[in-house]
Amino acid sequence: MDGAWVDRKQPYVWREVERYGLGVVADPAPTLAFLPTSTGFGEFSPADAFAGQAGLVTPLFDGSRSSFERPSQPYHGEDLVREIDRLSLRDKLDQVHYSADDELFISNALGGLTGSAAAVT
Repeated sequence: MDGAWVDRKQPYVWREVERYGLGVVADPAPTLAFLPTSTGFGEFSPADAFAGQAGLVTPLFDGSRSSFERPSQPYHGEDLVREIDRLSLRDKLDQVHYSADDELFISNALGGLTGSAAAVT
């Protein structure tokens, strides 16, 4: 079997890596990043691309630490989560009011994690 992108922060997965003595090879550092823009795909340095995405992701998840005090216990604070749980990614993007260019820029980071922003809950 093969795997990708495992990390010591994944205790159960990492325990199996150690148990079976599996080798881990780090990915090579990226040299370019291509992200969508209003005029097509733009070429960015990885540092600029990742910093730009981080700056856009942060307000999207504003308040999540108070709603998810114990992320490993999904039903802890269920009353705190109930209201936001009904939101789609599209709903949240609309609340943050990104510019069209910023939304394109961030969609690359979120699309693989959440699917289409147009999806409804």
